[in-house]
Amino acid sequence: MRKRLIEPSCAGCPHDLSYLDSIPQRKFGVMMHCGEHYCTGGKRARRFKRSDPKIRVPQWCPRKKNPCGLRIYTLKNEDEWLLHHMLSQGMGHAASPAGHRYALRFEGTTELSPCEFWRRCELEPAADLLSLQIELYEVLEIDDGLEPVYFYRTESGLALERSFDRARAHSSAVWKGGGRP
Repeated sequence: MRKRLIEPSCAGCPHDLSYLDSIPQRKFGVMMHCGEHYCTGGKRARRFKRSDPKIRVPQWCPRKKNPCGLRIYTLKNEDEWLLHHMLSQGMGHAASPAGHRYALRFEGTTELSPCEFWRRCELEPAADLLSLQIELYEVLEIDDGLEPVYFYRTESGLALERSFDRARAHSSAVWKGGGRP
């Protein structure tokens, strides 16, 4: 059973503001009125309109990236790959990827949001969607500016990965080795 990917919302965002003061006041470059909902993420605050989504993040969100960032992380070297492979075989399922064992292999962009990519992966191969091959035990990151989502390539296909440490992987050197054993 595939895990469901939940689209991000404005709830909990530090830029989400509901103005509740009974006296209208100019703040963040706009006149704010009681009971109105604002986003203060850009240069000026922006009022949510009735037509804007109530749960999902609107298309005009200043934090949202279009196109989304795309990164592929691979194991640092052949020894790391063999260790990871043997560990996965011994456990009977793919071992969780540890960021300190990974290095950035590719950085680019994609027009697909993480949710759209995950939905379309049920019908099409990921390599066709991205025009890139994702090798065994590699981690794919799609960053829409709101929350990066990680996908881990196992022998049974792509899986959502919730605990990948990208900061540790960014600090690693890229492996320039050849193909996998």
